[in-house]
Amino acid sequence: MQPGVAQDEAKRKSASQTCACVVIALTVTSLVIAWQALTVRVNYSGNWTALFWTGDRNPPAPSLASEGTYTFANSAGYDRQFYRYIAHDPFLQGDSAQGIDAPRMRYRRILIPPRGVSVGRRPLRQDPGGVLRRDLDLLLPRRLTGWPGSP
Repeated sequence: MQPGVAQDEAKRKSASQTCACVVIALTVTSLVIAWQALTVRVNYSGNWTALFWTGDRNPPAPSLASEGTYTFANSAGYDRQFYRYIAHDPFLQGDSAQGIDAPRMRYRRILIPPRGVSVGRRPLRQDPGGVLRRDLDLLLPRRLTGWPGSP
């Protein structure tokens, strides 16, 4: 067998394996989405807001209540409901703070995921103080502002 033919064969095999992986990933993703849709349809009468797990002890603000939010009885809800409220009113211009248990704490945390990603993308050897700096960024404002939960 010639060297060029062996390389072509290896490329075809690699492309075939990549294609199979993509097909499997798309199939599994489709099954998960279908299962989620079935769950929402059967358990929550097709109301997708049930996935945010909104409890009746922290009902949504009036501006969000009109959306037909699915509410769980005798429940404080789950963090997802607060993130939904913040997503609808990220700059605290409306009334969404009425439905949030601790607005200052929840809004303060809105930038934690992007900051974690930015620190995580830099190799530790290039930015050894990145994690410490991020942690200090999160602690210092609490001490300076006197927000609830300050150490």
